[in-house]
Amino acid sequence: MRFKCAQVSGRMHTWSTDETGVHGRPAGVQGRPPHLPHQQKPTQGDRDVEMPATDQHDKEFTALDINARIPRGARWEGRRSGGSGGGGLQVWTFLLLCLVLTLVLINDMVTYGHLDEAGSEVVSHPPMQVVVYYEALCPDSRYFVLKQLVPTYEKLHTIMTISFVPYGKAQTTEKDGKYVFTCQHGPVECRANMVHACVTNVVHDEAKQLNIISCMIDKNDQPVKVGEKCMEKFGEPWSDVAKCVDSDKGPSILKHMGDMTHSLRPRVTFIPTVEIDGSLSEQSQIQQNLLKVLCRRYKGPKPPSC
Repeated sequence: MRFKCAQVSGRMHTWSTDETGVHGRPAGVQGRPPHLPHQQKPTQGDRDVEMPATDQHDKEFTALDINARIPRGARWEGRRSGGSGGGGLQVWTFLLLCLVLTLVLINDMVTYGHLDEAGSEVVSHPPMQVVVYYEALCPDSRYFVLKQLVPTYEKLHTIMTISFVPYGKAQTTEKDGKYVFTCQHGPVECRANMVHACVTNVVHDEAKQLNIISCMIDKNDQPVKVGEKCMEKFGEPWSDVAKCVDSDKGPSILKHMGDMTHSLRPRVTFIPTVEIDGSLSEQSQIQQNLLKVLCRRYKGPKPPSC
């Protein structure tokens, strides 16, 4: 027999036939499939398949998708293996590329920036270097340290560093192999400057150094007594500072402070003088509002206090 497949809505259906006609068909299909006598044989010209002789009763012909003849597992296995393993090689190449790109990204973040709390990249900027040239008994120096420097550091300590140079308008001479200092506010100031200089040499923690110096400059008429009290107040031993002051180390440090002060260009005309990142500009604005100047000059993301 020769039959053609009936297709409804893109689906293939099975037909059951006998000598006289159709026993069943899908719902919605009108008519019957073509019926040929059992004696008719397929011709070679039609290129039909010769059907073997069967029973006179029902014969079923089912149209099948050729792909359905291949087991599902076998189809996927073939894609994975690909004969020469090409598919597996592509997967490993892709994974390796992802790993390389991830390592490059991590390296860039470590080198050029970091991630903030929100997860966005933030470029790192170095803190501004603030150097204060002052005198221990100078009223203007006292006012600047207590009213400008301390509150500004409390708000902007993440974007600034502080260094102290206690010397001011003093002069240094050498006599009999020893340094002799002449200070603007008398010998007591020279003694106080040396105590301050030794504190900067002994105490290395920046915040603690600022606390001790601001404590001493608040009332510095008795430099040794006040220095000892302020050192102990912030948990530092006075003995190291006392050894510095009473030895040749103290005068040598103070002499170095004087060299730093005299090397400034333009030369110091007002005390305190504040250097920011090597610049001596805007001295008047710095004396009046240090925080505002630092916020304006900082090139990185502004802290909330700005």
